[in-house]
Amino acid sequence: MDLSWLPLVALGIGLYFFFLMAYRLWVAGKALFGAASRTMSLFAELERYDRSVPAGKQAVTTADLERVVFERRKLVNRRRKEQAERQRRLVNRIREIEIDKRWA
Repeated sequence: MDLSWLPLVALGIGLYFFFLMAYRLWVAGKALFGAASRTMSLFAELERYDRSVPAGKQAVTTADLERVVFERRKLVNRRRKEQAERQRRLVNRIREIEIDKRWA
């Protein structure tokens, strides 16, 4: 029996696993490079934030206060209505569930 092909098969299998590991290393490096570039952009943004000058102080007038309180009330009322609407839709969906069909 001639086994001269056996080293070629072993070499082929070895090359396959070598390239498989190289590919996995390349994919991991690609993900690492993406995370590193994202981190560098966040560091650059942080540096820009550190150099920013805060806005000057302003005097608050009664008209400004009334406007802000009015806008806040509108916002709270809108959120309350949205929450009630979500709850109403949920209750309607629960009522429409037919229990008999679930177990059939």
